[in-house]
Amino acid sequence: MVPIGSPYLDHWSATMLTLRIIATRVIALMTEPLLTARQALLVEGCLDDAVRARPVWMGAWISGLLAGTLSTLPPDDPWRHIHARYKGRDFGDLSVDLTAPVTSECAISPRGRFASPEDHLDLIVPEYPPDRLADLALAGAPEQLPEGSATLLAGAVDGWRAAFAAWLTVAQSLSGTLTPSDDLEPDVHPSRRRPHSPVTDASLAALRDVAHRRRAYLGSLDPDWVLFAATGMGPCDEVEHSFQPTWLRPDESVEQILAMLAPISAFDRWSWPDDALIPPDAYEDFRVGR
Repeated sequence: MVPIGSPYLDHWSATMLTLRIIATRVIALMTEPLLTARQALLVEGCLDDAVRARPVWMGAWISGLLAGTLSTLPPDDPWRHIHARYKGRDFGDLSVDLTAPVTSECAISPRGRFASPEDHLDLIVPEYPPDRLADLALAGAPEQLPEGSATLLAGAVDGWRAAFAAWLTVAQSLSGTLTPSDDLEPDVHPSRRRPHSPVTDASLAALRDVAHRRRAYLGSLDPDWVLFAATGMGPCDEVEHSFQPTWLRPDESVEQILAMLAPISAFDRWSWPDDALIPPDAYEDFRVGR
């Protein structure tokens, strides 16, 4: 195993095994509360380097996790009906009307504007308002989702292909390019690393938020999520082999991106077992004030 913090990634020679190690560390970051702050920073730095060096593989894995986790929620959960408008492109459940004047990027759920801790309060009663960090049921929810994160979640409403199309759009917009970079910092101490790329931060916030939503039904121990996250790594190899980021122009529409992704069969080979899905009537059973 490659030790955290050692030279491990080079976009000309990085192996699939290396990407799997980094992805597995991210799984630990998402599920192990006993990681120290330094360990968490190291893992986030690994992820940021991997996003820069192998954007298609990491984008495919992150978007697949988002789409897969959302798909396990009950059909009437508002999180399965998000509509986002980002850089003039629409993602998600377009039947949810963006009726308010949209002067900037916007994400809407059936309950209204989407992307804050309040979106969890239909399932969770706060115990220690206004000190959210003292509330074990809400402490893990991001304070405010960046616009890119809400767009990633909206894209995930329509499955893995649409989630990846949203990730490519957000990544290209935030980073200006999807070209693999060898400008990495594997040996830099976590406290002195440059800031994460914006798409890394957007991806982490979206992953944390959707995992938190699933835990609102199941609790913090979720071995099915860990297994699902691990089984998607193989299909991501094929996505990376089948899609070149240079094919994507800055003005590409969502429909054009989806047409590029349609022939890639790997997108049809990563799904949850039926017994890991949350029961369809659970939202009404868990909803506060039902």
